[in-house]
Amino acid sequence: MTAYDGRDDNLFHAAAAESQSFGAQLTISGSQYQYDALVARVKCTNTTVSSLTCLRNLSIQKLAQNNINIPTPGGSGKSPVFMYSNVIDGNFITNYTYTLFAAGKFVHVPSIFGDDTNEGTIFTPPIINNVTEMNKFLKDNFVKLSTSELAEIDNYYPQAGTHPGKGAYWKTAANAYGEMRYNCPGIFVSSAIQGQGVESWNYQ
Repeated sequence: MTAYDGRDDNLFHAAAAESQSFGAQLTISGSQYQYDALVARVKCTNTTVSSLTCLRNLSIQKLAQNNINIPTPGGSGKSPVFMYSNVIDGNFITNYTYTLFAAGKFVHVPSIFGDDTNEGTIFTPPIINNVTEMNKFLKDNFVKLSTSELAEIDNYYPQAGTHPGKGAYWKTAANAYGEMRYNCPGIFVSSAIQGQGVESWNYQ
């Protein structure tokens, strides 16, 4: 919907998304570490052909075995739940998804977005025992979170109760992560679409 600043090539007449996922977006230079790490793991660094040609000559099996999540620079040292997201390249993706929707730079078609209850539970590590561990988990997934922003999250997400076999702050972290990555993006996007006079719905 936001490709090429929302250029409408009449490719679709409506949009629907379940559990729309907004991960941390990086620029080309900011995501270079992902490519470099993969190239190093499959030993495409010192070949007679370019690293990209080397990668393209590998089997799907070898790529899949080595295409693992790694920590994002600036995080607390653990890998994010999902490493890849759409990259801001200045052409296909010109800006952050939120920014593009807020500016009305999307294909204006009727849409519906929805989420499940407890959206973050299956993605959150079970052993999160305190606020510090919760903040590290969130920082690993959204590396640009500042100390003050994390403090604000801590304020809005007090301890949510305990569950058998889970850490004391597992549910709290799951609530925060689920709403940051899934619930709030859908509500925000629907609101932005409605703000442009286009029909949009949310469901749970």
